[in-house]
Amino acid sequence: MRRGGLTVRDCETIRSVFLGRDTANGTFMIEALGLENGCIPPDRHVTRRIVKRLHSFENPGLSIVDYVDRLLLTHRDDAAARWLPAAAAVHLAWDRLPLTNGTAPQVRSSRLRTEIDKLHNTLKGDDTAAIVDSLEKYLSRPALAPSAEWDAADQLLKRLRLIATREYFYWYARSSEWRRTPTTNHLFSVSIYNPAIICDDSRAIRRVAELFLAGQASDLNGEYALRGLLRIAEKYPDFPDLAERIAAKLGDSVSLRLEPFSIKYDREVVAPDNCTSAIQLISRQDASTR
Repeated sequence: MRRGGLTVRDCETIRSVFLGRDTANGTFMIEALGLENGCIPPDRHVTRRIVKRLHSFENPGLSIVDYVDRLLLTHRDDAAARWLPAAAAVHLAWDRLPLTNGTAPQVRSSRLRTEIDKLHNTLKGDDTAAIVDSLEKYLSRPALAPSAEWDAADQLLKRLRLIATREYFYWYARSSEWRRTPTTNHLFSVSIYNPAIICDDSRAIRRVAELFLAGQASDLNGEYALRGLLRIAEKYPDFPDLAERIAAKLGDSVSLRLEPFSIKYDREVVAPDNCTSAIQLISRQDASTR
């Protein structure tokens, strides 16, 4: 990178290369190297780190930590905001990431240090709400640093599994769906929401109902969602309508499920027993690995 920065043509050429690569790293490289919005002059500190890592075949995504740190140190908080969770995840997973050499960089900005410490403390604590809040930061948008963010989600899920198994069922399924990206071979199965559904998690029930109505789930999964909708329909205004639409799509095969005695038995006996069994299975699995 010469002292005057890149020309617009230089930027367009390099940008086209990164656009053809892995979309997550490409997003970072285009932004951090200043290859967008009229070829913004790059931050030379971060640029040197990225170019050095590219030439040494080290993971260029590691520079996300440097990038966010520099943004915050130069009072570009708005630009740093969306990268904060990714930077914390990269720092957390540093030794477990592919193509990594050396130790994680020293962080100088207090804001990034706070984010990193918060993630560490959440993983060591028993605050279910804090774990869920951290998971939501990652799962609410496409991963900006997939390997690191998947690792962070795995760590958070392991903690949630130990302290709040019913909540874990939903977030584990949500995480599986989040990981389903065009650049991976990770397969997502709608059935992974079933443990949360039998424990009457309204979020899982609604999600599978939507997937079924959109033609992205099997009739069996549609029936699971229907049973969940019927069990807790009185608690959610839109559930009776969803149940009616699913029943219409499934046809006569679920007519027995719509009978009051069947709904009552499912609500009072079948679902509670199955939910308890699912939770106990997790406990036995965890005990066998200790």
